[in-house]
Amino acid sequence: MKHQGINCYPYELAIPNLTLNNEDKWRELINLSKFNSNLID
Repeated sequence: MKHQGINCYPYELAIPNLTLNNEDKWRELINLSKFNSNLID
């Protein structure tokens, strides 16, 4: 659900060039975070 005050998803404001294709956007963000943290270790 888009944030009423900013009329977009919070991640769109923080990372404008990020495109999420999954309907469950929070789960996709979590999975991306886990994947990226594995690349750093």
